[in-house]
Amino acid sequence: GLFTAISRLRAVHGLIARPLEEAGLPLYAQHVDRLDVATLVEIFREEEDSCLLGTDAVRDGVDVPGRSAGIAVVGPRKRGGGAARLDDDRPGSRLRRRQDQPGRGRHDAAAAGRRLSEDALPRAARDAAALTTPAPEKASAKPLLLGYLALALFVLMSASARGVGESFAVFLLPVSHDFGWTRAEAASIYAVLMLCLGLFSPVAGRLFDRFGPGVLFPIGMACLAGGPLLASQLTALWQFYLGLSLLVGFGMASLGIAVQSALISRWFQASLTTAIAVVSGAAGMGVMTLSPITQILIDDLGWRQAYQTLALIVAGVAVVILAGPWKRITAGHPDLARPAASGGGGATAAWTFRAAVRSRPFWSLFLVHFLTANSMFAVQPQVVAFLVEHGFDPILAASAFGVAGISATV
Repeated sequence: GLFTAISRLRAVHGLIARPLEEAGLPLYAQHVDRLDVATLVEIFREEEDSCLLGTDAVRDGVDVPGRSAGIAVVGPRKRGGGAARLDDDRPGSRLRRRQDQPGRGRHDAAAAGRRLSEDALPRAARDAAALTTPAPEKASAKPLLLGYLALALFVLMSASARGVGESFAVFLLPVSHDFGWTRAEAASIYAVLMLCLGLFSPVAGRLFDRFGPGVLFPIGMACLAGGPLLASQLTALWQFYLGLSLLVGFGMASLGIAVQSALISRWFQASLTTAIAVVSGAAGMGVMTLSPITQILIDDLGWRQAYQTLALIVAGVAVVILAGPWKRITAGHPDLARPAASGGGGATAAWTFRAAVRSRPFWSLFLVHFLTANSMFAVQPQVVAFLVEHGFDPILAASAFGVAGISATV
């Protein structure tokens, strides 16, 4: 569908999104999906049974497979109330397609396809075409107070998850000395934790799509608190892999920015990047805060009691987070349009995993994160131990590690 006004595009999207979802047809829309035009068109080409809504930015020179060339053009109504005629100089007539038959080449869809009268248009599209008052620009809608509350809860969540995960750098030296492990053996606990974080992130995303934050976040907080609690009782390296790395890794994945961003986007649109950046920066705040606190606890209580205290701190944070109005937060800002969702998690119909893994931006981001993680996390758990062994005070070393943690996110 091609539109001359963004307001009409959004109006049609709101009317046809759910019927198309129920029919199993993906719907992609410019100015609704937060993707550039080139990416939307690329996904549209890959998904044969799909629909694409766009404005003038996609009307010229869009080449799609033959059977994807069926179009509906919604334009302004004539003064007499009748449907506008879809002549060759209308936007839809410029949409070209590639023919399946060899040697046919490309030609105008309007000349090859059937002309659509008003009766041939879906009822929802005709209703949207009849709208005479443009819809307000929803990209500029200001988040309600509930949106800022959600942002504060996400900040607390990110700080807790990353702070607990990175605190192992402070535990590494006393734990390895207590058990007589080599540095490599002790650091392998952190390596397995990061591996679990990576492997469980898609699982957490799937659980979020299916069950929503009301199920995923309590499980994540329970794992984040349960890992340190179990670690205080462990006596073997393999037990740390299962009791600490596995639980904390899943907890971090369940509470990470990947699932949080799905909810942030329902409250912040014009300032979405800033909101996500604030939550991402909170992870560094957690490292900066919990690292010196952990070192103080180890000095005063020993590493086992320090782990128990850390578990109590996380449990207290969990009470605050889980008390949030997550059903209302999940519903999103009432003035921000979003694609119809399936399940409790709110996965959009306009972007599928299959479409993502076929796109170049997905693999570019994958490579960036993979290389960054290799360069950072190979060194990060060794920082505190390195500074202590070179004569620095343990608290000063832990504080320096915390400052480095927030600097990395800023």
